[in-house]
Amino acid sequence: MAVLTISRQEGSLGDEIAKAVSDTLSYSLIDKHKIHDMSSGFKGDYSSEMDVITNESKPGFFDFIFHQRSVYGHMLASMVYDAAGKDKCVIVGRGGQFLLHGKTHVINARIVAPFDLRVERVMTRMNLEKKIASDYVRTSDQKREEFINYLYREKVGDLSWYDLVIDSDRFPMDRVVAFLVDELRRLEKQYPLTPEDIHTYQIQSLEKRIEIVLMKEMKDSNYVKVSANYDGLVVLSGYLSTEAENKAVLKHVRNVDGVTAVENKIIVSQFPVRPWY
Repeated sequence: MAVLTISRQEGSLGDEIAKAVSDTLSYSLIDKHKIHDMSSGFKGDYSSEMDVITNESKPGFFDFIFHQRSVYGHMLASMVYDAAGKDKCVIVGRGGQFLLHGKTHVINARIVAPFDLRVERVMTRMNLEKKIASDYVRTSDQKREEFINYLYREKVGDLSWYDLVIDSDRFPMDRVVAFLVDELRRLEKQYPLTPEDIHTYQIQSLEKRIEIVLMKEMKDSNYVKVSANYDGLVVLSGYLSTEAENKAVLKHVRNVDGVTAVENKIIVSQFPVRPWY
């Protein structure tokens, strides 16, 4: 029982390595296609947010101005925690290393390769001319760096977030896959996911789903604190300006999948308090 996150440069074979590891171990592969499928669990229209998350690119100008950064981050966190709680998964990109850093049952890996080699691989894979492939790789690297910086205020190349960094130019892909498979099998035995771990991930995922809805639907309201347990009991506290807002919050929270009961400790007050952002 283990989890692998893979951060990768374009053309480094990171996606191919992730798929090979997941196929060998019969792990779930959480890539952009799976992330898009998982978004169906969010009620409402999250198409613009999912475009940003699946493409790993910073929002466009108007989304950047009118959306809260935390909405994107919370959506990703909810999906990553949900996947990690179900165990045995490979999470590709999207900052999984920042969300699962320091977990004993998780390996956070980064796959890199020299720029020229990555360009050659992209030329072959996409049947592109060298100039176009070079621009594609450079743009992809920049988009991913901006995406990580926007969501996590971190640098994707900061090696302190990774348990290992592998240069796919120096090590053949089958050797990299074999090494990661062996290490994940070792972690399954040495640090199995406990019921407490599963409950923690379930709680974190549920809390993020609730906060996403409140941020999107109640973005002009004041601060509300969300606390949940794995049985779906949610405790709301904090402050709102009007009773109408209080009722609206309760309605939105009760409609979130996984919520079984709500205990409302929100104080309705006209005093200014800290907003969501």
